[in-house]
Amino acid sequence: MNTLTDILGLNNRNRYTKVAKDNDMIIVGTVQAPTIEGIAGPIPPHDIKLIRVIDLLKSDECVNQNVPTDQTVYAGVFRDRTSDPLSGECYINFRRFKSLSLNLTITENGDFIDFDCTAEANTASNLGTGAEVFKSKVGEDLQFRTLKSSDLSISITQDTNEIDFTVPSGKLSIANANGVKTFYATLAAAMTAASTGDTITFETDVEDISGASVTLKDGVDINLNSYTYKFNDDSAVNALIDNGVAAKCNIYDGFIERIGNSSQGTKTTALALYITSDSSEINFRNSVTIKSTNGYAISFKGKVYNGDFSGTAGSVVMDGAAFIYNSVSIASTGKAIENEATVTSMYVEGCKGSSVDAEGISLTAPGAGTFIIKNSIGTSNDAAGILLTGVSAGRIEAYDITGETNGDAGISCTYSIVLGAQGYSNEGTGIQLGNGHYTDCHGYSYSGSGTDFTADTTSNATFVNCTGVVDTGGHGGVLNSGTSCNMTLQNCDFTNNQDSASAHALSITNTGTVTILGGTYNVFSSAANCLFSASGGAISVSFADCVFKTGIAGTPVDPLITNTAISISNASTSSGLFIGEMKIDGATTITGNTQIDGQAYTPTATITDPGSGAVAIDFNNSNVQKITLTASAAYTLSNPTNLKEGGTYMIVVSQPAVTGAATVAYDTNYLFEGGTAPTITATAGAIDLLAFLCIDDGGTLKLVGTCTQNYS
Repeated sequence: MNTLTDILGLNNRNRYTKVAKDNDMIIVGTVQAPTIEGIAGPIPPHDIKLIRVIDLLKSDECVNQNVPTDQTVYAGVFRDRTSDPLSGECYINFRRFKSLSLNLTITENGDFIDFDCTAEANTASNLGTGAEVFKSKVGEDLQFRTLKSSDLSISITQDTNEIDFTVPSGKLSIANANGVKTFYATLAAAMTAASTGDTITFETDVEDISGASVTLKDGVDINLNSYTYKFNDDSAVNALIDNGVAAKCNIYDGFIERIGNSSQGTKTTALALYITSDSSEINFRNSVTIKSTNGYAISFKGKVYNGDFSGTAGSVVMDGAAFIYNSVSIASTGKAIENEATVTSMYVEGCKGSSVDAEGISLTAPGAGTFIIKNSIGTSNDAAGILLTGVSAGRIEAYDITGETNGDAGISCTYSIVLGAQGYSNEGTGIQLGNGHYTDCHGYSYSGSGTDFTADTTSNATFVNCTGVVDTGGHGGVLNSGTSCNMTLQNCDFTNNQDSASAHALSITNTGTVTILGGTYNVFSSAANCLFSASGGAISVSFADCVFKTGIAGTPVDPLITNTAISISNASTSSGLFIGEMKIDGATTITGNTQIDGQAYTPTATITDPGSGAVAIDFNNSNVQKITLTASAAYTLSNPTNLKEGGTYMIVVSQPAVTGAATVAYDTNYLFEGGTAPTITATAGAIDLLAFLCIDDGGTLKLVGTCTQNYS
């Protein structure tokens, strides 16, 4: 068979078709190379094959598909493949891109399809008040704030559809280095778990009814966080203690209250704080109030800073080596700030103590040691505002202190060294100073004494630049000491504002020696005395460069000094003592040369007329005395009393104006020239003058005299 001839025959007959059906047959085979030039080679019979049209089309077909093929959640670009039944043309169909959003534009751009997306105009908003969750919108991104707890007091967890907020339970907490809190039900439990550097924080008010003390730890702080720790127990248990082991810690911002003790607490029991180590340091910061409703607030050794204490029986008690700084203490029936007898040293600075019935601040030195109070105030209604009681071996040092009271001394000191003090009292003494050294101490009293200087018989006292002022009672200043005490006042000023003859500037009741150097002594009433002694015994007083004034205008006046052995120095200087008609009542010694400008005289005393017989004469009444005799009576002048060797005395003897004729004889201690006693003039109305010098005759004081007669 010549296949090529057959095919060419079909061509010659124009047997062509444009449509091939699936089952139409097509002859295929391998053409051999021609054997004769110009003549095609036949197709060998064994290479002729038939193939259906459909099979021919499928023999090189690629399958169109969307990938990945195992995903049904994505949209596919390829749709399907179709053929035209008439023309037989085949089509591969793809899906078009379509935008359902006005914010997305799809455009053809040469070899590319462009997708242009613009952000939506919508946004989010926060409703109501408070913290806002929505922050802002960036493009299509709505940005919200993340929820967190900065102090970790709230736990925030995220579930699939929810956010959970949880508040951990517990009244106290301790935060670790990352700020994560662990909570505890009691302060004791928190303190047990705490380590050095931790802070126990109160999350609410805490009432402790356990009946067991809580022991403070060294380096563990307590933040009360404006809450109250209330220790409620009827026994004698103390609330917070150091158990005798050094504890240095800070306590912040809140209240500590010890309540519920059925009986009055003591200085060692039922306390809010009981600190017994000399090395402990408790620093109260940001306003901490420590209160005991039926006892003392704190008894401590060591150091305490910035506390606000209040108690009933008392408030603050110092023991051992104690230091308290910048603290306030209030007590009702007891002392606000005080110390135990076992204290070894104490330092009080920047404190204020107030009590109703007892001293505001009361410090007692039991013996040798360092005892200092500075820049502090004590007030009381019935007792001394500040009471400082030192001993000769342990004096208390005080600097810039103020004491106020209603019915006692504003400040009362003994065996102290005071530099700067202000004492105020309504009914008592402004400031009372005993043995010691005092500079710039000032006392004011409304109805008592401004300043009272009182020393015992065993030590000296020095007062420099001190003042005393009184308005309606007592004296501006009072000196009172024992016989062996020397008191020195230098540049001290005393003022008495009462319009009363008994209202003196300075009253001296000493039996020792007083030296007054400089100063001003003011009295309102000209009848009062700038310097006055009410003592019945001998007092040695020396004064120099003093100024005495009276009245509102401050007119210089002369002091009246009674019952005083007085020594005067620098009296002749222009700045010395004002001396005019100075009245001296009592035994007086003037040492050194004395110039008197004006008269020096002795008022004449009248001798009581016994009618006859012995005539008693006491020369303490006056150096010049007189007697008028009874007519025709016989008299004998008895030996006088209170003679002073070197003293000069005169007796004026007068006959009665009518009759006369009285006679006078002399006792054994009268000596006259030639051993002959004079006979007085017998004439009625005659006056004779007996003049005597007192000498010591073998241990007996006698009067050597003369008689000048018949003065008319």
